[in-house]
Amino acid sequence: MKTVLNLLFCLLLFHSSFIFSAPQENSSPLEKVSLQLKWLHQFQFAGYYAAKEQGYYAEEGLDVDIFERAPDRDIVEQVVSGERDFGVGDSGILSYYARGEPIVALAAIFQHNPLVFISKQSSGIISPYEMAGKRIMFDVMGAGDSPLLADARLTEKDFTAIKQNFSNEDLIKGKVDVLSVYLSDQIFYFQQKNVKINIINPQNYSIDFYGDLLVTSQHELKQHPERVEKFRRATLKGWQYALDHPEELIQLIHKKYHSRLTLANLRFEAEATRKLILPDLIPLGQIDTVPLRKVAEVYAQLNISKPLSESDLARFITPLSNPHDALQRTKRLRFGVLSFRPKEITTAQWLPLVQELEQNLPDYRVELIPLTFPELNKAAQAQQLDFILTNPESYI
Repeated sequence: MKTVLNLLFCLLLFHSSFIFSAPQENSSPLEKVSLQLKWLHQFQFAGYYAAKEQGYYAEEGLDVDIFERAPDRDIVEQVVSGERDFGVGDSGILSYYARGEPIVALAAIFQHNPLVFISKQSSGIISPYEMAGKRIMFDVMGAGDSPLLADARLTEKDFTAIKQNFSNEDLIKGKVDVLSVYLSDQIFYFQQKNVKINIINPQNYSIDFYGDLLVTSQHELKQHPERVEKFRRATLKGWQYALDHPEELIQLIHKKYHSRLTLANLRFEAEATRKLILPDLIPLGQIDTVPLRKVAEVYAQLNISKPLSESDLARFITPLSNPHDALQRTKRLRFGVLSFRPKEITTAQWLPLVQELEQNLPDYRVELIPLTFPELNKAAQAQQLDFILTNPESYI
């Protein structure tokens, strides 16, 4: 009995010392860091607001300032120069990296890019092939809009490029024929105006890039690797909360962050954002070299940037970027899967196979790559796949 009491006393003493020492550990001042958004306050960035307001950043010892974008400022330049510690960009940032900018990706928040082209239904422009000779407003300095135009074999000589001024009214008033917009945001504006539009989505032409990427500089990663991991971890936790509590975040963005969007518009955006993130099918933040390889190939073909090797792409993705850390899995198996349905459905269908293989092959990281038949054929010829899952009657 005496032994039991002594043990109980020791446990109570240890437990009480832990409790009373905890506030002292948390009383240290929070470390100030900054995040540069790629646009104005809206649901597109809900996860960052949630991480701040729910105290996830503070739990990691971080005090985060979130900045809206100034349209005349370059996000990559702000991050690389150290003006901002972290930034939100898109797949176009890969072209900066290819040109030598010391930037790295921490997570892919949007698994699909929301950038699309629209035209008025009355124009008869329903695909990129009708854009020849038309006035197209898009980000002429960016790399996000160009691939679809190039896929239709359109060069700058074939249309009139108009610098993006973010005015939806220019399409309504006929000042431009085609406008580059976000599927998750500006489409709502035209619905409210009862303006019928055609949506020309690059995904329908097998151009499917990542959307929002969380990035930092190589200097930040090298000097403060623990801080980078803390920021990423808290951010993904914030995104999970935002996706689980969309209405709460909508009200927060509207009231505290004074979004220019109405509540109805924010609700539209929240619903569209979930479809771009695919949290029920893909782990939050997952980023892989396979989609990036296609981005790099397209940018190289367009002479936007130089070609990137497999090792170049791997260096663009930090070891922190994948929930299934590549450091534990030193080998890789790439499975190409013939996909006639939306790729996210194919991914979900074959996910149990991936999980079973990784469970039984602890040294291997298994990559499942849904591909159309032309994409599958090309990947096989380039020897980019280890295995192919296809129909019995198919041949490569």
